[in-house]
Amino acid sequence: IFGQSAWNHLNSNVETELHDIFFLDLDTGWCCGDSGTALITTDGGLNWESIANNSFNSYVFHKIHFVNKNTGWLICTERYKPFILNTINGGRTWKKKVFENVNNLSDMFFINDKTGWIVEGNFESNSKMFRTIDGGLTWETYLNSIPAEKVFFFNDSLGFSCFVGISKTTDGGKTWVKKQDAPNQWDSHFHSLFFLNEQIGWAIGET
Repeated sequence: IFGQSAWNHLNSNVETELHDIFFLDLDTGWCCGDSGTALITTDGGLNWESIANNSFNSYVFHKIHFVNKNTGWLICTERYKPFILNTINGGRTWKKKVFENVNNLSDMFFINDKTGWIVEGNFESNSKMFRTIDGGLTWETYLNSIPAEKVFFFNDSLGFSCFVGISKTTDGGKTWVKKQDAPNQWDSHFHSLFFLNEQIGWAIGET
């Protein structure tokens, strides 16, 4: 793990491969990776402690996201089967959710502790997107005819997704309209996107 100022080396004190990192503010952040590794820092990365338990050793954590210091989410796999974990007490306990007939989960985005989206990431055909408005107690399933890998939402209605192009939704993910094709429709894709506001954003991929 590295910090910004000349990229100072910060030791996580774990030997497993780490896949994702997320910071809520200057001091509080989390990272995750192989062998059920999920860590928290409260001093900007100088020290890290585990928020996972030994029963997670067979899990791979691919993405981590917290909306506050208590409520967070992990995208996980166990023997290539995807699922998510949710905590509402800062990682002391976790609740597991499995989505039926899903082979891959590629991204998630939460705007608060109640409302969020999980992306199936099925790039071969119609992809599913799952939306919760009650903190994960229930999920709506939306079938998206435009494959998506990543999503970014501003509120419960307006959002963008990317893969074969950049698409926009104004109804919380129920329907999508492609706003920009990838440079080469067959051989290039967008893999991530980020917005400063509703008008200014960036997307990266390959041509």
